[in-house]
Amino acid sequence: MTTSMNILTPKDVCEIKHEMEDRIQATASKLVVTDEKLQLDGTILCYKSIVEGEEHTSKTNLVDIWLPGVAGWEHPVPLLIYPHLTETLITSLDDFASRCEHTVRFPKTTGPSYATYIGRLIEWNLLHGRYRLEHIQKKQIKDLGKQLKKGGMTHAIKLKDRLNEFLKYLDSSPEVLSSFLTFSGSADKKNKIQGIRSSLLARCIGSYSLDNMIPNEFYQKIASHIISAGYRLEDDFLDRGTIEYQQPAAKTLTHYFSCWNDLALMDGVDHLTFSPYPNIKAEAGKLGLPPSRTANIHVDDVVSLLGNAHHWLFNVAPVLIKLIKALRKLKNKSPTKGPNKGGKANERTIRERWIPKFLKTSKIVDELESVAGIKLYREGSANQTTNAKDENVWSVVDCISGLMTACYLVLQIYNARRQAEIQDPIVGIKRQYFRCKSKRHTWYQAFFFNEKHNERLWYTLNKGSTKAIQVLIKLSNAWDEHGYNGLFNVPSFALDDNHHFKCFIYNYNRGGHCRITGDKFLRLSLGREPTDIRESHTYRRIYAIIYHYQYDNADLLALCHQLGHIDPDDTMVYVTEPISRDLHEQLHHKVKLSKNEEREKTYAIKEENRALQKIIDEVDIEKTAEDILGLMLGNTSMGGKYTHYLRRIYRILDNSVTFSDDKNHKINFSDLPPETQSKKMAQVMFDKGHRNRPKPHSSCHRIPNTKRNHDGPCEPESCKRCAYQEVKDIHLSIMEQDLIDLKVIQDDFTQPYTERIQAEQASKNLEYLISHHKNTMSRNQQLFNKR
Repeated sequence: MTTSMNILTPKDVCEIKHEMEDRIQATASKLVVTDEKLQLDGTILCYKSIVEGEEHTSKTNLVDIWLPGVAGWEHPVPLLIYPHLTETLITSLDDFASRCEHTVRFPKTTGPSYATYIGRLIEWNLLHGRYRLEHIQKKQIKDLGKQLKKGGMTHAIKLKDRLNEFLKYLDSSPEVLSSFLTFSGSADKKNKIQGIRSSLLARCIGSYSLDNMIPNEFYQKIASHIISAGYRLEDDFLDRGTIEYQQPAAKTLTHYFSCWNDLALMDGVDHLTFSPYPNIKAEAGKLGLPPSRTANIHVDDVVSLLGNAHHWLFNVAPVLIKLIKALRKLKNKSPTKGPNKGGKANERTIRERWIPKFLKTSKIVDELESVAGIKLYREGSANQTTNAKDENVWSVVDCISGLMTACYLVLQIYNARRQAEIQDPIVGIKRQYFRCKSKRHTWYQAFFFNEKHNERLWYTLNKGSTKAIQVLIKLSNAWDEHGYNGLFNVPSFALDDNHHFKCFIYNYNRGGHCRITGDKFLRLSLGREPTDIRESHTYRRIYAIIYHYQYDNADLLALCHQLGHIDPDDTMVYVTEPISRDLHEQLHHKVKLSKNEEREKTYAIKEENRALQKIIDEVDIEKTAEDILGLMLGNTSMGGKYTHYLRRIYRILDNSVTFSDDKNHKINFSDLPPETQSKKMAQVMFDKGHRNRPKPHSSCHRIPNTKRNHDGPCEPESCKRCAYQEVKDIHLSIMEQDLIDLKVIQDDFTQPYTERIQAEQASKNLEYLISHHKNTMSRNQQLFNKR
């Protein structure tokens, strides 16, 4: 059944599944999940999440997960052949799900990703001949770390060697090649090869999953087999795949290590007998690449994208919508002859005869080509260009996808929203989440979903965003959308049983091989492949830059709130030029002062810092006592190790500590009023080094007895002037003094020329920082109440 390379054929996979069906079903019948976000139906594992009353689901068939053979198996076998490992995977996933909230991401990414991380460790263990996780030793975990640093998980699971064995197997059995390929149409030599069936390949070589793991080198090598077999390749086939076995990012390893730690000391299942990564972040930082910032888009690309997007919204959209309405009329047209005379035409007649005939002669198509600057395909149906010789030809479906991309870009750039928050059928924008507050003042709002907080908030829209949502609603009405959620649905112009148009679900970043994405519009706007700007998070940075430079006195706190950041220092990264940021971080190392000046300046700063630290300490204890009192009275709910630590302190003070009252009488801790108890505990925590860091959220240090308003996180009107403001003032004065010193060096002609030039450049950057600092703090200083 197997080859000498331990590679299975698709036929082998089917035979093994059939032979072991009883064992597979027996293992599946013993699996149990308790969390409501998971469900087991035989071998089908379903991930579920309920958001806004709608159920999001995704399914995984455990039978399709295959792993290396061990303990007597000479070939890959289904995961379900290993009952103890399957139970470990499901139990760990169930425990993880119980700690997660209902979110849009859980069924799509969070849950399946966690299972994949656990499956990777199981696969690695089996490849080394170990049947149980409890046999793994600390030394072997260290070896795994070295392998991860050298080439990531692909190197650890020996993927390169296994794929090379598969290629050698193809040399001896070329007839099975077509089974592993995906075609643009039917599986014959008339159609081009689009990609590789990674799920089938994973089963044949015994890997948990090959998603985003097949290297480009493998695509290059298998291309020769495909061409020699007489098949044709899609143009981007040779560009598919990942970079070969590179060192993973520290963030990626953090996810792996966190999941693997969950396997330590689990009850009742095969598990790790020790915690493999007691210090996750330190280990991940040592083994992985350091975090990097999201790349910025060049300003010319931003102008091209926004310019073309607005052109499609205001100029192309009316013509395209008119064309869609005309195609809809064809759907409702009655045949003049034949068996359906006077009734409804069948789907094939409309799609293959009436629509192509209309596209050939329609003046609306001519107008659309003229205003959009494209060529429309007229030789067939409205949803494909399969027979078009020119790849730059657009179908009607391509045009609708392009218009949705224009709407998507405008909504994301101007509103700093994430991908799902705009286009998802459930949590994305819908017509009921769009409203006009004032026609006279053109005031429109949208009710955007926030993935991080799992709730919706109303946001005021600018003119472009308003137009984008209006276009999406008109587009939906034009093809008479029935039974589809959301506004990002592209009609396929094929009819369902109820004589309504079916549709494709638009996804901006689904991939270049799919037509219902943003790639074609991006290529039209930029004139090149959009490989460097496919990441949607990039557009949040565009928003930050536009917001910052559009207004001279932009309030950084407002931008911080809009982006969902905790601290404005995080937002500063988005809007500050890197050269200025780096300069100021190193400014005190670059500027050389005389010993006397340096001593005096240092002494003054220390005195200021001492006074500032005293203020911060007082506020720290006050705020900590306030939090503890809220927990004691039941007004505040908080979980985790912090509350356990507080209970421990409370028990120690309650059991063994006495205090003296005003009359020098001994009094037990338990006899003190709650307010005094909370202050005593806060003082103990402060003495042990715990700090409650002041933040610029005005709600952190409110005026005592002032009720907190949960409708808005920022309430500067109700905040007294706290230590955060003092820190900012001192920071400003230090920068201003640094600028004076730089100006002196700049104008001192006795200094070397290079130092004067450096001082001049440094002063320009520092002037920018000071101006920005003053602008962002000016409104806050007026709003914050004085003590």
